[in-house]
Amino acid sequence: MITHELDIVNDWRLRTFRVAMPENIEDGVRLPLVMLLHGAGTNGKIIERHTGFSKLAEAEGFAVLYPNAHE
Repeated sequence: MITHELDIVNDWRLRTFRVAMPENIEDGVRLPLVMLLHGAGTNGKIIERHTGFSKLAEAEGFAVLYPNAHE
Protein backbone atom coordinates (compact mmCIF):
# COMPACT_ATOMS: atom_id res chain seq x y z
CA MET A 1 0.00 0.00 0.00
CA ILE A 2 1.30 3.44 -0.93
CA THR A 3 0.02 6.36 1.17
CA HIS A 4 0.51 10.00 0.21
CA GLU A 5 -0.13 13.20 2.17
CA LEU A 6 -1.60 15.75 -0.25
CA ASP A 7 -3.22 19.16 -0.12
CA ILE A 8 -5.32 21.44 -2.30
CA VAL A 9 -6.63 24.98 -1.92
CA ASN A 10 -10.40 25.34 -2.22
CA ASP A 11 -12.20 28.65 -1.60
CA TRP A 12 -8.89 30.04 -0.29
CA ARG A 13 -8.70 27.33 2.37
CA LEU A 14 -5.99 24.71 2.54
CA ARG A 15 -7.46 21.21 2.52
CA THR A 16 -5.22 18.28 3.45
CA PHE A 17 -5.84 14.59 3.02
CA ARG A 18 -4.25 11.17 2.78
CA VAL A 19 -4.75 8.86 -0.15
CA ALA A 20 -3.88 5.17 -0.05
CA MET A 21 -3.45 3.13 -3.22
CA PRO A 22 -2.47 -0.49 -3.84
CA GLU A 23 1.18 -0.97 -4.84
CA ASN A 24 0.55 -3.53 -7.58
CA ILE A 25 -1.54 -1.29 -9.88
CA GLU A 26 -0.04 -0.60 -13.32
CA ASP A 27 0.36 2.98 -14.60
CA GLY A 28 -2.74 4.33 -16.30
CA VAL A 29 -5.15 1.89 -14.64
CA ARG A 30 -8.20 3.62 -13.19
CA LEU A 31 -9.22 2.63 -9.68
CA PRO A 32 -12.48 2.99 -7.79
CA LEU A 33 -12.15 5.63 -5.05
CA VAL A 34 -13.72 5.40 -1.60
CA MET A 35 -13.82 8.64 0.43
CA LEU A 36 -13.82 7.77 4.12
CA LEU A 37 -15.23 10.59 6.24
CA HIS A 38 -14.59 10.91 9.96
CA GLY A 39 -16.29 12.62 12.85
CA ALA A 40 -15.01 15.58 14.83
CA GLY A 41 -11.92 15.16 16.96
CA THR A 42 -9.94 12.94 14.60
CA ASN A 43 -8.08 13.15 11.28
CA GLY A 44 -7.30 11.11 8.20
CA LYS A 45 -4.27 9.37 9.66
CA ILE A 46 -6.17 8.20 12.74
CA ILE A 47 -9.22 7.01 10.80
CA GLU A 48 -6.96 5.15 8.35
CA ARG A 49 -5.30 3.30 11.22
CA HIS A 50 -8.56 2.46 13.03
CA THR A 51 -10.70 1.30 10.10
CA GLY A 52 -8.38 -1.05 8.23
CA PHE A 53 -9.70 0.28 4.92
CA SER A 54 -6.19 0.57 3.47
CA LYS A 55 -5.64 -3.18 3.92
CA LEU A 56 -9.01 -3.85 2.31
CA ALA A 57 -8.14 -1.49 -0.56
CA GLU A 58 -4.87 -3.34 -1.14
CA ALA A 59 -6.66 -6.69 -1.23
CA GLU A 60 -9.61 -5.54 -3.39
CA GLY A 61 -7.86 -3.04 -5.71
CA PHE A 62 -9.32 0.38 -4.88
CA ALA A 63 -7.99 3.69 -3.56
CA VAL A 64 -9.08 5.35 -0.30
CA LEU A 65 -9.20 9.08 0.41
CA TYR A 66 -9.00 10.17 4.07
CA PRO A 67 -9.69 13.92 4.32
CA ASN A 68 -8.62 15.99 7.32
CA ALA A 69 -10.86 18.67 8.80
CA HIS A 70 -10.01 22.26 7.89
CA GLU A 71 -9.03 24.74 10.57
